Amino acid sequence: RTFLQWRKQIHCRRRTNATTSSFVNYCTNKPTTIMVVIKFDYDGDVRRVTVENVPTMEELRSLIASLYREKTGSYSVKYKDDDGDLITVASDREVTEAFRLFENLNTILRFQIVSTQDLTASAIEREWTAEEAIHNAQCDICNQRIKGTRWKCRGCPDYDLCNRCYTAQPHPHPQHSFVRMEKRKKMTEFCLDKSIAQEQERLAEERLRAELLRREQDQIRRMEDENRRLEEEKIRMEEEATRRLQEETRLREEEERRMEEEQRRIEEENLRRQMEALDIAQKQAERMAREEAERIERQRIEAERMEKERIERERAEQERIERERLEKERLEQVRLDKERAEQLERERLEKERIQREADAKKALEDKKSSEMAKYVVPLQTLTDMGFCDVEQNVDLLVKHNGDVMAVITSLLN
Repeated sequence: RTFLQWRKQIHCRRRTNATTSSFVNYCTNKPTTIMVVIKFDYDGDVRRVTVENVPTMEELRSLIASLYREKTGSYSVKYKDDDGDLITVASDREVTEAFRLFENLNTILRFQIVSTQDLTASAIEREWTAEEAIHNAQCDICNQRIKGTRWKCRGCPDYDLCNRCYTAQPHPHPQHSFVRMEKRKKMTEFCLDKSIAQEQERLAEERLRAELLRREQDQIRRMEDENRRLEEEKIRMEEEATRRLQEETRLREEEERRMEEEQRRIEEENLRRQMEALDIAQKQAERMAREEAERIERQRIEAERMEKERIERERAEQERIERERLEKERLEQVRLDKERAEQLERERLEKERIQREADAKKALEDKKSSEMAKYVVPLQTLTDMGFCDVEQNVDLLVKHNGDVMAVITSLLN
């Protein structure tokens, strides 16, 4: 089953133009070496090579120099991305981004090598530069119009950076990748002289013939290299198959030994865990017994404390009831004393009132007696006339100062 999984992984990686490590590395989980296929196009001369892992920019230039020895001069390396833009590669980061893009697209990476020397086969010479080229985009960090190199984010719908902000500021989404874009601006354009143009056409024809001859030689050499590579690959695959079988047998034996050791280790581990479980259970039982004893002791102490508090509360309650009783008796005694004093005071005032009334009555009787003695003749006259109310007669006589006629008039009225 493991071998079939390894073969399936080999099939999937071949579809992405990358070979896999051996079956041994797959089973032992060792780091693999990725074989990457690259194509180079230099003025129509296409070369195809296979390298280990993703090369750096320096390794890429060394590879180009080894492939095109007869071509010298300055050049730039470019490729077309998924948007159809011609992207320039000038750093290790850009090389890695190019390989990652074509790995996702599941195609072979194709580099175009463009010479940067002056053009001589045209009647019109144009010099291009990207130093002051202005893009129709704005930097999302400094908010300035982008000049020169433009960096466009592949993950965000509209996120562009200028070269200065791209090197100084980190992207808010580090997992996203950027594409370098250069919009070149025409700086100078002039016409060549007719004689110069003819001379350049002649030189171009000579270079073309030399180029055709070189391409034929390169084609022959490539065919020889390809045949030799196929033979070496065939021998290598046979050796690899033999080594894989031997390695598979060895790995199967190692796997059986490892499984036996693993089984023994599992048994030991189970025994150790059982012993640990017994120890833990015993310690837990001791801890629970100790906690139960402590809980009972705490309950006893708490019961004693509550009993003392209850007795103290009862004693305090009895003292409070006794104080209240004494206070009530004192207040009752005070009230009785006050009521007794008030009763005595009322009796004294009643006696005085009775005495005063008796004195007033006696004085009134004495006064009436004196008045009756004073008005004896008029009273007798009034009695003879039929007015028998002595007290009324006395009062009227006192009122009218003994005037009998006024008293009779009052009595008649």
